[in-house]
Amino acid sequence: MGHKEEQERDEREVVARVRGFINQRELNCYFGFSCDDVNRLDTVFSKLTQNNETTFPDFYGTDACVELFNISSSFSDEYKGSEQMRQDGELRAKIARDDKTSAISNDFTARTYARVHPDHSYDALTRNMHEQVRKHVKSKRAFDKRFDTSVFVMNLDEYDLSCAFRPHGLVDVDGLRIGDLAPVYANGKPYGLYRLSRDRENLEWLARFAGDVDYIVFCNPETIEAINVHHVQEIVAYLPWDMVAAANHSVTIASSIPLGDERPVSLYEQN
Repeated sequence: MGHKEEQERDEREVVARVRGFINQRELNCYFGFSCDDVNRLDTVFSKLTQNNETTFPDFYGTDACVELFNISSSFSDEYKGSEQMRQDGELRAKIARDDKTSAISNDFTARTYARVHPDHSYDALTRNMHEQVRKHVKSKRAFDKRFDTSVFVMNLDEYDLSCAFRPHGLVDVDGLRIGDLAPVYANGKPYGLYRLSRDRENLEWLARFAGDVDYIVFCNPETIEAINVHHVQEIVAYLPWDMVAAANHSVTIASSIPLGDERPVSLYEQN
């Protein structure tokens, strides 16, 4: 399978995951959406065709376009991509080469690989997000067709950045402590993986593109959330806390296990 075919397959998998999210109607993960907006997003993802060309958009319907891109919280270069994505790609390529060599030599020994992840940070995530959004907005503006509904799908397929909330100011008011009135970040916990809906700074930055994008669907490994770019100010009004972020110490462990005469099976896990 070539790079283009692999990328198209990965895009279909992400869109299928989003389609499953929409079918579940988990309305707590819709931000700034009216009932009409929910139905509008549902209609978009129920009638999509993948664009097999390398041009905008990645998916399209009669009056809608969906552009999908990966973002990363590792350092990224405009031409080489993010360090994390490069590391993942190099590991997959090495496993594929080793699988081929093992098959030729009839070597059925299981192989295990480990890679310590590069540095991750909120600043790197913000830079990469801004680069990707500007790039895809530019492509949309250059396209000669206008769509009634435009959706950007941001896929952060990483476990490397955890976040929490903290008060805007001091932990006391007029010399009084606030006790255990600690904010909940996600799922009843004071911390969790990065979520766009908690990020006032980047939400307000994205709002400037409301003339180009109607909805952003943000995916991380645990959560999908839909953001209405036209109602960012209403969303951030419910964010009375500052978000803080810290990198997790993560390792990718992969094993390739031969199954008799079958091709090896590669298993990935991030910790």
